[in-house]
Amino acid sequence: MRPIAVIGLAMLLSGCAYASNPFAGFPHYISDTHGLVTNPNAPQGNSETMRRVRGEAVALPPLEAAPGNVWPAPVKALPTLQDYVREQQQGTLPPYPVAPTAGLSAGGSPIPLTMPPAPKPIAPPPSTLGKVTPVHGDVTTAQGVAHLSTDANGVITYTLSNGTRGIAVSNGNGTLTLIGPDGSVQTVNAPKK
Repeated sequence: MRPIAVIGLAMLLSGCAYASNPFAGFPHYISDTHGLVTNPNAPQGNSETMRRVRGEAVALPPLEAAPGNVWPAPVKALPTLQDYVREQQQGTLPPYPVAPTAGLSAGGSPIPLTMPPAPKPIAPPPSTLGKVTPVHGDVTTAQGVAHLSTDANGVITYTLSNGTRGIAVSNGNGTLTLIGPDGSVQTVNAPKK
């Protein structure tokens, strides 16, 4: 049984390409994967990093400071507006530029540049945002019938038959939220228009 296994293994390792010699590819397999001295597929090099990877001792020169002043010169302070005004008054700066001109007229005098008139602003269309539609009428609540009214500021109030007053808020979906003076809250259907 063992001799058959050895022969089968030798044929597998040879790649079955060499039927006449079962060990024909075996030396290539061994040389690509194993070596007696070094790995032929190992990366080559003699740099400091490669010597460290191989575990060799690497002598490094000590790190020393660079000679001379390595820092840049201090940044010059930016001039202030006062410095510019002072220089202009002393005449070291040119005067402010004059208004641009469109060109020269036939006589050589500059023609001033005129801007077209600004367009008139267009008024936006009237908005209904924030406007409250006045609500009037009677609604049925848990405490009885309440009369709704809207004041000049658009605040909707309700008054119960016993004189209790509160605020009504339109929900925008056909209902009103009634807020009582004691903090009670209830939702009722809005009156039909």
